[in-house]
Amino acid sequence: LHDALPICSWDTNGRTQLVSSSAERALYESRRAIAALTSNTNRDLESVLRRTLETVTDQFGSELRLNVDARLRVSPPVMEDLVRIAREATTNACRHGHAQWVHVTVSTGADGDCLMVRDDGAGFVVDGAAHNGSYGLQSMAERAEKIGGGVVIRSTPGRGTDVEVRW
Repeated sequence: LHDALPICSWDTNGRTQLVSSSAERALYESRRAIAALTSNTNRDLESVLRRTLETVTDQFGSELRLNVDARLRVSPPVMEDLVRIAREATTNACRHGHAQWVHVTVSTGADGDCLMVRDDGAGFVVDGAAHNGSYGLQSMAERAEKIGGGVVIRSTPGRGTDVEVRW
């Protein structure tokens, strides 16, 4: 395995980062699949989010603030998509935005259910990221659509990012 790692080091055009990010996602997905097969299926959304997102924020030294409305009930497939969206948004906030904190809120109300991931990171130009082939942003949008909703990303350079999913 160690002999295979230097294959990526030749690239100076950003492909190394893409390969590294893809490998990290594949490892994450493998671990999630193993955890799903060996864990209690009656876990609630809050505990799954906390465990998943603390892994990310701890890795980057960021603070996680999590609030989940106890009235909200979601099916296992919806839970999986929400957790993946929240993980992607949290990872982006920590890795690219260097966020000190990430606040994740899941709420329910008369106008529907909402997942909000808000951070105090560096922010970015949303239109530019969408046109640069950002697979993470694309993945979040596809997952939100899959659960019958949509994602809105608001960000300003130097002022953090909000990722809002309504379904």
